[in-house]
Amino acid sequence: MLNQTKDPAVALAKQFEWLTSAMKKVGSEAQLRVANHLYAVTNGRHRLLPNYHNDPLIGSDVKTALYKHVFRACAGNGKTPNWSMLQGQAGNGSKRVDPIDVAIEPVIEAVKVVEAGTLKPVTASPIGGDSEVADLLAKLLKGRLAPENAPPVALDEERVETIADRCARSAVTEALLDADKEFEGKLKHHLGNGSFPTDRVQALIAEAMRGNVKTVSIILPSGEVKVVKGLAHEQFPLLLKMAAARVNLLITGPTGSGKTHAAETVAKALDLPFFYNGAIDTEYKLKGFIDAGGKLISPAFRKAWQNGGVYCFDEVDASLPPAVLSFNGALSNHLCDFPDGMVERHPNCVILATANTWLGGATFDYVGRMKQDAAFSDRFATLYWGIDEKLERALCGNKDWVKFVQAVRANIVEHGLKVIVSPRATFNGEKLLAAGIEREEVIKSCVKKGMSNDQWNQINPDK
Repeated sequence: MLNQTKDPAVALAKQFEWLTSAMKKVGSEAQLRVANHLYAVTNGRHRLLPNYHNDPLIGSDVKTALYKHVFRACAGNGKTPNWSMLQGQAGNGSKRVDPIDVAIEPVIEAVKVVEAGTLKPVTASPIGGDSEVADLLAKLLKGRLAPENAPPVALDEERVETIADRCARSAVTEALLDADKEFEGKLKHHLGNGSFPTDRVQALIAEAMRGNVKTVSIILPSGEVKVVKGLAHEQFPLLLKMAAARVNLLITGPTGSGKTHAAETVAKALDLPFFYNGAIDTEYKLKGFIDAGGKLISPAFRKAWQNGGVYCFDEVDASLPPAVLSFNGALSNHLCDFPDGMVERHPNCVILATANTWLGGATFDYVGRMKQDAAFSDRFATLYWGIDEKLERALCGNKDWVKFVQAVRANIVEHGLKVIVSPRATFNGEKLLAAGIEREEVIKSCVKKGMSNDQWNQINPDK
């Protein structure tokens, strides 16, 4: 039974601890089942329990209800879990089919059920050897990674039998479930018999992941349908729609998650110029001024306001509160008073602000942030911009390095340490490794940084 304490935060932490302990006792199947459940109940936002636990947009009461429900499912009748209590499992009305439940069927059935839309049985020529088997398995996994863009995979009975002869069913089902995250380790574990071309499969999967294109369509105010292609953050489609609606938007999230880059990408997607400034300490950096020679100095905000464009007020929570108060009138109205008079807001002026906090002041990690006036905060809609680890993996060409960094980050969450390892550690480290710098030096420079030896020993995946 998940008991409660007087402190809600302590109670929630205890519930999370008990649930993870129960899942470990059940085994790896529990992790896969719960991952499916989280993916279903959060509409694809979360798959990992630690990420769900640390999501500030989900209330404690919602988390408590989910932890209790999943705990009961793991406990079951005391002997076996009751997975039918969870969403995202086969046989309970979910659109998502659980590969665990189909693993006992012939391989052809498991593959058909998992990705029915990508398979078209045809008559094919005989298998041409290990490399062709590798190509086929890679195509199946690529279909799992990017089903909308992957071409149909040709299958016949002979090909499926060949795959079944060469690899365990558990390898296929596990890899299909989470190929983009832990494929390499699972492949080596299940297929490391010395004859299967694992390197070939890994290379093809890496290529498939890097070509995983997210397509976003947006209807511009003119009625034109704009299609944006390319690797994108999981929240980018929502961000683009909100920006196109001309809503003043605060994008908040951890350092290194790509907030500023996302604002610049919005400008490119909407075919608008991009204007930018960082934290300010005086209103003149927003509205400009007339110099001693009578010349009007127009900063980034003035240009976007008057002529149209995407204006990004970066790290707004590091600004002096009195300086940003001059922004209030413009955010609420279509007129703004500049040094040379009132100016009407251009219809194509998009206002975005980024922050590491919710404008409530300094935190343990972000000590240089200032509490902003409530009237200022109220003028923004908000969007949380977390670290998209799938995008991070797709953008990093060094698979081993990005795995290491993400493992460190996961261990930080597990141990509750107050240190930050952002995607900048991934991409800076990738560059340094490519330059020939020793891995241990790169770890010290990009990941460990100012951590104590005790902290590092707790989270180092290599230990």
